Amino acid sequence: MSDRTYHLDQENRILRRIIKRLEDEIDRLETKVSVLKQQIKDLKEDRK
Repeated sequence: MSDRTYHLDQENRILRRIIKRLEDEIDRLETKVSVLKQQIKDLKEDRK
């Protein structure tokens, strides 16, 4: 394997790790948003 191929492979691995971390963070935020939406809905119901 050439140096260039090796470096590209390393970069790919790093980028995949970053993407995985971002996907996990997006999931976490989507869950948070979902919970907040439900809380808002509940508050609106309570006011009626």
